[in-house]
This record gives sequence, structure tokens and C-alpha cells, in this order.
Amino acid sequence: MNAAVPPPAPDEIRVPLPKQRGAMLVAAAVCLPLGGLAAFSPWMPQEWFEEPTPIGILVLGWFFFLLGVAFLVAAFALARARWFAVSPRGLAYVDPRMPKEEWAFAWPELAFVEVRTAQVRAVRRGLSGMLMRPPHRVRLVLMPMTVADLERCPALRISHGTAGPGTAMAALGDVPRIVPELDAALRRYGGPKYRGVHDEGQVVGRL
Repeated sequence: MNAAVPPPAPDEIRVPLPKQRGAMLVAAAVCLPLGGLAAFSPWMPQEWFEEPTPIGILVLGWFFFLLGVAFLVAAFALARARWFAVSPRGLAYVDPRMPKEEWAFAWPELAFVEVRTAQVRAVRRGLSGMLMRPPHRVRLVLMPMTVADLERCPALRISHGTAGPGTAMAALGDVPRIVPELDAALRRYGGPKYRGVHDEGQVVGRL
């Protein structure tokens, strides 16, 4: 663990969120060689090419090359340590590199909390539709006791009401592997506030 990250309290359970570098690294691996081949073709041995590279191909090549660089940088710069902290005192989302995204509730401030999972069915045609697995959507749904409790958490305020009247929602994305650990932590400390894991089945929509 990074030295800048404080250790958990003795009675605290940390549920880390995956860094999810995979998709960005795959995108970089596709864009960099394809874009680089076109972008740097004027400096390559000309016998490799039947004719000079058109200017449009050069521009497109540089676009994809720079896009690949951006994906590569993002894979390491944006993938950061963040986690849920569950304890007898309450539930918190901790993101040391983006503190404005953090939020915390004591258990008395919550009417309930639950985990919702779903399998997202995207409309895909052709080979990609047969080969790509449908992503799993994981969301943490909270219902603060009062609007004031929600208003002090700007990161959650934008999701007010999206999971039902009075609720807030943290969209976690395609991270089904954290569900058992998060469920166990909430069962241990959430008591009657925790409603468990709800499988919504197959849905069409966003992660």
C-alpha cells in the first residue's frame, strides 16, 4: 500500500475498488502502433511504401498516435487507490487523490444501504456481439435520513433520486468481483440498515 495512505482503523474494513487499467491499455495497444505507422511513415524507408503517404492519412495517423499516448498516460495517471471504508461508525468512500469525490455517513444518518447488480445488455451486431461478454453493473444505493445529509456530499448529490425517491447512488461500473467483499463488510457492520445484494437481472442501459 502507498506510504501516503493511512492505515485502516483496527475495526475498519476496506473494500478496494479495482484500478481498471485494462480497457485503457488495450486501447493504447491498438492506437499506438496503427497511428504510429501512418504518422511516422515519412521518416521510414520509402521502399516500404508503393507511394508517398497522403496528407489525410498522416493527419489521421497522428490523431490515433496521440490518442494512444493519452490512453497510456491515463491508464497510469487516473488509475488510483480508492476504497470503501466500512466500520461500526458508518460507511465512507475514500479517494485520497480526488478528495472532492469522497463522502461519508454515520449509520444513524442512513435510512438504508443496498448493493444492486445487473447484467447490461448492449445492442451489438456481428462478431463483437458474439464475442464480447455483457458487462456487469454494480451500484451502491444509499438513502440518507435527511436531504441535509445528502447536500453535504457533492459527489452524491448529482445522483439524488436516480435509484428512487430520496436515494443517492454510487455507480461502481463493471466490478462484480468486489460484490462478495463489500456485501460481507456491510453485513458485518450495517445491521438492519443494510438490505443486501439485489440482482436486477438483465437490463439495457448505462453502467
